[in-house]
Amino acid sequence: MGLPTTYSMVRSLSEDSVSIVLTLAPGVDLESVLRDAISRASEDLAHDADIDDIFEQGVSVRWQADGGTGSLCRVVLLLNEVSADESERSAFASGMLGQLVSDTLRVETCVRFEDVRIRDANRLLADEIFYLEMRLREALTLLIISGSDDGEISGHIRESVISPQVHPNRDEMRSPHAENELFYLLFSDYANINNIPKVDVNRLMQSIAHLNDFDEFKRAAGRTVLSEDEQLRTFVARLRDLMDPIEKVRNAVAHNRVVRDRLLSSFQYAQKQLNTILEDVLNKYR
Repeated sequence: MGLPTTYSMVRSLSEDSVSIVLTLAPGVDLESVLRDAISRASEDLAHDADIDDIFEQGVSVRWQADGGTGSLCRVVLLLNEVSADESERSAFASGMLGQLVSDTLRVETCVRFEDVRIRDANRLLADEIFYLEMRLREALTLLIISGSDDGEISGHIRESVISPQVHPNRDEMRSPHAENELFYLLFSDYANINNIPKVDVNRLMQSIAHLNDFDEFKRAAGRTVLSEDEQLRTFVARLRDLMDPIEKVRNAVAHNRVVRDRLLSSFQYAQKQLNTILEDVLNKYR
């Protein structure tokens, strides 16, 4: 029995499918590799799996090129053809990938691309990060404006240690989008928003003319934070230990990568802690 004759895009990707690119060593037969992977991956299916049926209906070889260095192949797992049960489809897909990336089947490289499971998991995380970051911006906006003399976010950011990647036009932010400068910071900037740059001698000398006495000069020289507002200082200090796992998950989701279990656990802990901190702040403005 030969390979399925679906080397062109005869059938569009189904809703539940996984696209895989494989490279095989010279002399390694793709059909044998796929059949071995199917046999092992189908052991967890509740029903008696027919290897031939799964190979013919659930595996689509979209493209294959053979050369002196081996084969380059594009394979799509059509999981709706494997089982009607979502958990079984997920287990089969994981099993296939586990077999193809193992050393036993002589697959040199195996890279997964389109996979509805990654999309759905990251979509849920994206929603959670959206909610978290918007509340974080809201809390910082309230704290910075209420603790400043001029009520301006832009001046605070300009004096801080952070340097926005984008300098938005103030009028465009205001209308029609109703944003402020916090929307244009890197995620890592939030925890540094109240820090000021290291002492710049020239800048300090220029400010001496405005100081009234030596004690005021010492305070200016030893200043490490932009705002002395206690609420803002406490809030930012509590952020620092929580930003790293949230930013790493945010980046993984933005770049369509799998979020590893260990990172996800760290994210969930940081998310819970940050939500508590945000509630403490936002409740004061209700």
